[in-house]
Amino acid sequence: MAESVAEKIKDIADFIAWVKTLGDGEFIFRGQANADWPLRSGATRRVCGSKPKDVIDYEWVVEYIDELVSRLKQKELHAAYKHLDSDIKILAELQHHGAATPLLDFSRNSLIALWMACSDEFKKPGRIFALNLRETHKSRINRLSVDNISPVKELLKNDQTSWIWDPSHFNKRIPAQYSVFLLAREPYDESLKCENIIIPIAAKRIILKQLKDLFGIEEFTIYPDFEGFARLNAADKDYREDFKAFVAGNVKYLDDDFDGAIAEYNKAIKHNPDYALAYYYRGSAKLAKGLLDDAIADFNRAIELDSKYANAYIYRAIAFKLLEQYDKARADWLKCRELATQSNNQDLLTDVEEFLRELDELEKTVEKQQ
Repeated sequence: MAESVAEKIKDIADFIAWVKTLGDGEFIFRGQANADWPLRSGATRRVCGSKPKDVIDYEWVVEYIDELVSRLKQKELHAAYKHLDSDIKILAELQHHGAATPLLDFSRNSLIALWMACSDEFKKPGRIFALNLRETHKSRINRLSVDNISPVKELLKNDQTSWIWDPSHFNKRIPAQYSVFLLAREPYDESLKCENIIIPIAAKRIILKQLKDLFGIEEFTIYPDFEGFARLNAADKDYREDFKAFVAGNVKYLDDDFDGAIAEYNKAIKHNPDYALAYYYRGSAKLAKGLLDDAIADFNRAIELDSKYANAYIYRAIAFKLLEQYDKARADWLKCRELATQSNNQDLLTDVEEFLRELDELEKTVEKQQ
C-alpha cells in the first residue's frame, strides 16, 4: 500500500474536501474503525492471525475458503437462499452475516466508508482507504463482472493477481452499501496503491451525527435487512433517541421543572416530528406555565396526529376555558364525551361530565355578572 501523508479531519466537510483532492478517477473506498488494522481479509485474519507477512503461507487461506464453502454446502445451509447459486455469492452472503471470508468490502460511496470508519472502536482513530480503479494496472487488479464463479479458489491460483467484483443486487445490503468486493490471495498492504486518511477519535461521533442528520446514513440504512433490524435492537444498543428525550421530559415534568421538561420534549420532537405524545406533554408543560396559546398549538398538533387523543382534547379545553373561549372548551369536552362513550371508558366519561357541569356553572355566573 502506498502510504500517503497521515492526514486528519475534524468533520464531514474536511473529509469531502479530502475526497476532492483525489482528482479524477473511478474510486472505491474502504473504512476501517481502527487505523492500525492492516488491509487483510477476515479469512486471512482467522487462518493466519497476526503473523508477519513473510511467514504466512497463503495456500492456507485458499484451503480454508474451499473448506468453508464445502462445509456449508454439505449442511445444505444455502438451500433456503435461492439466489446463492455460486460460490462467490455464498461467500458474499457469509461475509454479510459476519463470517471470515477472502472478500474485502469496499464501497463506491465514500460516505458509506466514512460511516464504517466511525461506527466502532471509539477509543481508536479510524482510517479510510481510496483505490482508483482506473489505475488498477499498477496493482495487477482484474475486473470480475459475473456472479457465477465456482469454485472461487480457481481465481486465487495466481498469487500476483487480485480481482474486483461488482456484484449484482442479490441482497439488500449490496445496493445500500454500494458494495464492491476485492478478492486476492493477499497481502494487500504492499500490492494496493491506495490513498488513505486518518479519522481522529474526537471526530468519530461528530461525523456519525452529521452523516445521519445531513445524509440519512445510519445503521439501519447501512444494514436494511432482518439481521440489521435485529442488531439495531440488541441489548447494548440505545433505545430510540426520541423516546429517551420524552422520558427525560416526563421526569422533569413530575418534578415541576416545566422549562426543563419543555427542553427535553423539544429534543424528542426534533428526532420525531410526528410524536403525538411529545406534543401533548409539551403542551401540558406550557399550560402549567400559563403559555396558553402555545399550549393550544401543541394540543392542536397532537390531535392532528391522533384524532382520538382524548387527553389532548381535555387539556385544550382547559386552555380555552382559561382564555374565556367557552364555546371552544365545550366543543372539546363534548368530543371527549363522544370518545369516552365509544370506548366505554367510564372514568373518562365521569371526568368529562364534571368538566361540563363546571363550565355550565361558570357560564351562568358570567351571565349574571353581565
